[in-house]
Amino acid sequence: MTEKLQTILEAEGLSHLLEKFEASGITDAIISNLSDSDLREIGLDKLGERMRLLLAFEEPSKYDVILVDEGSNRIALIREVRAVVPGLGLADAKALVEGVPKPLKEGVTKEEAEEIKSNVEATGAKVDVKRRSI
Repeated sequence: MTEKLQTILEAEGLSHLLEKFEASGITDAIISNLSDSDLREIGLDKLGERMRLLLAFEEPSKYDVILVDEGSNRIALIREVRAVVPGLGLADAKALVEGVPKPLKEGVTKEEAEEIKSNVEATGAKVDVKRRSI
């Protein structure tokens, strides 16, 4: 069993399944190809457990970008926030920056989230990119 699979099982509260997965020879490389019936066959009878496990291995398509610290260059950050959030006025951008932690942009692709993070962190601010909740 790989460390990744063990970590995900523990994070999802499914560590009691470690032995079943090991005995069945299931690795993280094949788990995303398993169907609901495959998981039942190895003893995952609870629908919630099966769905949590499959979702944990699914690559999320949407991310949220959260401003967590404004850093020391507030003026540059406000400019960048206005560039990231189209139509945001100066007063609204300032309020967003002063009210950290606040979401900058929600439901964006991984690439867009990483680009926003890079641009905003270049001003000295701190940003978190989080997997979008389902």
